[in-house]
Amino acid sequence: TKILQNIFEDFLTNMGALSGIIVCLKSHPHLTSTAISTIFNTIPHTPNGVQLLIDALQKQYSEINDFLRTFYLFLEYVPSSLTKLPFLSNTLFNMTLDIINATSNEMNNSTTVDDANHNNNIETISFTLSLLSQLVDLFPHNFYDSPPLTAAVTNFTNPPSTAPLQIQITAISTLFKIISTLTVQSTQSTQ
Repeated sequence: TKILQNIFEDFLTNMGALSGIIVCLKSHPHLTSTAISTIFNTIPHTPNGVQLLIDALQKQYSEINDFLRTFYLFLEYVPSSLTKLPFLSNTLFNMTLDIINATSNEMNNSTTVDDANHNNNIETISFTLSLLSQLVDLFPHNFYDSPPLTAAVTNFTNPPSTAPLQIQITAISTLFKIISTLTVQSTQSTQ
């Protein structure tokens, strides 16, 4: 496993495979499914392999919002075999919740409201909340099986009344999407 991880890390980061794939996806969107599936099939199916992919993706972007958009695209093509791996969902949920938490803290500590950074933080939180609903859709079983995760998601989808309106609206929308997903999953499992 360690040898595969080293090979993958070298291929992904040192040889520029991920950079090449991202450029290819921008130029040839019809190859998205194949390219992303290939990446997911080549990463070691271990916590370190998944973390390596996330870290390599983050290094490709200086802006968190660009990373999140690409990451969201990757989530659309996660092979169903990987959705059953508990460490994958835990890693993705924790990363998403950490981004929301860090961005919220940065926004709360900001002294100005009208600067570009503040607007960027609002966009980041809004997009990350949408990402959170996508993760619940992909991994509903983990959401049910983890009370701390359920509590964290509930906390982030219930912003204070002092939060910007865009975040409040996105949070409510995200909460409804999550409830809808869980209702459908619950209905399907009882049939």
